Amino acid sequence: MIMVVLMDQLVERVEAALAWIGKAASWLNPLLVLLIIIEVVARYWMAMSWIWLGELEWHLFALMFLLGASYTLQHDGHVRVDVLYQRWSPIAKAWVNLLGHLFLLIPLCLFVIPVAWDYFFTAWTRGESSGDPGGLPAIYPIKFLIPAAWVLLLTQAVASAWKATQVIFPRPAPASPGSSSGV
Repeated sequence: MIMVVLMDQLVERVEAALAWIGKAASWLNPLLVLLIIIEVVARYWMAMSWIWLGELEWHLFALMFLLGASYTLQHDGHVRVDVLYQRWSPIAKAWVNLLGHLFLLIPLCLFVIPVAWDYFFTAWTRGESSGDPGGLPAIYPIKFLIPAAWVLLLTQAVASAWKATQVIFPRPAPASPGSSSGV
């Protein structure tokens, strides 16, 4: 019983951290909008263009997507075909979520993380930069976020799987003080 309580507390802390990361990533959106406005004004009203600015916009969009994926999973905001799912009981939904996490999402994360790490590591060791003149001097930092995002997604998948088990196998409520056991 103590292990279950400890796991509940760990999941709560992990989800709080992932929620903070997701909310922080959402604040990149106003910055992205501002940069796009600056680029449009510079390009069409002042006949100026900066390649690095366009690349920076793509990187901010990637940051929002990569860092927001685990937050989206946490809040059940991912795309799902709800034709059947919406009508199912909470326990049936928990079974679908648990099996989907255990047999699809978690294995996918475990497969992608090392591949994405190699992708980042190759870019980092080569000091990869933009192929365009005037582009960003380093693009490997954004590539680091690819495996990092999959680690965050894996972490949330494990937490969500745990929460699904708690719906499927609920713990009995603790006895209140003064209640008799019927003996």
